[in-house]
Amino acid sequence: SSTATAATPTRVPPAAAPPPGARAPAAVCGILFKQRDLAIAVDGGWRPRHFFADLHGGAFYYGLKPMRPGARARGRLELSSATRPPTAFEAFRMAGGGLELFPFLVGSWRLAATSEEERRRWMEALASAMPAAPPSPAARPLPLAGAQPSPAPPARG
Repeated sequence: SSTATAATPTRVPPAAAPPPGARAPAAVCGILFKQRDLAIAVDGGWRPRHFFADLHGGAFYYGLKPMRPGARARGRLELSSATRPPTAFEAFRMAGGGLELFPFLVGSWRLAATSEEERRRWMEALASAMPAAPPSPAARPLPLAGAQPSPAPPARG
């Protein structure tokens, strides 16, 4: 199983140097939505957080502010200990017809991007730092508190 901690802040180290001949980026960072554990709320407990993935060092961090080397992180996930690749789920709209999110699971963390392309980019980058197989492109439903299914695309005539 993956190791995730959120109780003790962790310092984010500089991204590790890529192995010789590697073309993948050393780090990926940006904003994703993270679902709070067992959240029962109108919005399903989804909160925007700043994420930093050290792809060659195998660590994935998040915090309330942008991550940089030496910053304190609220949570850390060791990608090298993840037992399965990131998994995509069906897109949904936040309660009240809000923002459309494209969720995926990494270790025990339920995350979501704001576009299909962004989700694909994160899943591919994270999978590259895991010992598991590449990410599964198949979407399947995920029970999410406060979620409303995305409307079907209009039929083309």
